[in-house]
Amino acid sequence: HQAIPDTGNYKLCSIQNPNIVLITLEGVGVATMQATLNQQKVMPFLDSLSKNGIYFSNFYATGFRTEQGLASLLSGSLSLPFNNLTDDVNALKDIPSIIQTFRSKSYQTSFLFGGDIEFMNVKAYLKSIGFQSIKDVNDFKTAERVQKLGVPDEILFEKAVSEISKQKAPFFYQILTQSTHTPFDIPGKQSWNDETQNYLEAARYLDNALARFFKTMARQPFYENTIFIITSDHAHHYPQDIAIASSTRFHIPLIIFSPKIQNQDINTNKYFGQNDFPATLMGILGWKEKQYLKYSRNYFSNKSPFT
Repeated sequence: HQAIPDTGNYKLCSIQNPNIVLITLEGVGVATMQATLNQQKVMPFLDSLSKNGIYFSNFYATGFRTEQGLASLLSGSLSLPFNNLTDDVNALKDIPSIIQTFRSKSYQTSFLFGGDIEFMNVKAYLKSIGFQSIKDVNDFKTAERVQKLGVPDEILFEKAVSEISKQKAPFFYQILTQSTHTPFDIPGKQSWNDETQNYLEAARYLDNALARFFKTMARQPFYENTIFIITSDHAHHYPQDIAIASSTRFHIPLIIFSPKIQNQDINTNKYFGQNDFPATLMGILGWKEKQYLKYSRNYFSNKSPFT
């Protein structure tokens, strides 16, 4: 791979104002994506997607909680040790976000989660930054809420396909999964005394659901004009009891996939902080936005890479 010029913007496809589907995986690190169970890859589909799309191999989460990851991905915020961006409800109205830019360009903006989105003021945060539609466990049928935390990822993705097919283009649609969150109570799956195995089984279940989602999406008329972004809110201390002080504990996947990706000859090995994702997405879309996210910068610049 060769580094591209410092243009500040780098469009990955020729689509003008493409649809964006941002899939945010709960607690899936690179170590999970590469893990095996009974000598078989746990997440073979996600691994294959990293080879068919653009995979940023040194992407790191800023924190270890979902609300921290969401705030980094959408508002370019850094994580703090004792407070979260979403803690102060009164300050939420002043938080910037790329959702505001999407709204200004006439995008429909939606968020779907299979659990309770009220946790840690996340719903208030999402509403304040401009999501027009926010749906969670309460928008699913009672019979579908078979996990302790809500709806299994398989059902979540089925609803996502149904919801997305009703969207008017262009749209920004974010999906947050939850089946890889403890207690890993995957429907129809045996629960083991080994929590690592339970986690890896949940990751395998998520990978299968993700594969079915993409197979279904590929048959939709909007598929060709959509950019799919797959990443995580944070990593996990599984699958091998990763220490909190280890960089591996924060190493998460970031994959950008589109049927119309033009050029993969770019440097994807630089260090890439989760908080730099929003400004980078603006560059990918070719939007010359005024830099309103103080702690986010475009990955496609020649500035010294760090995280």
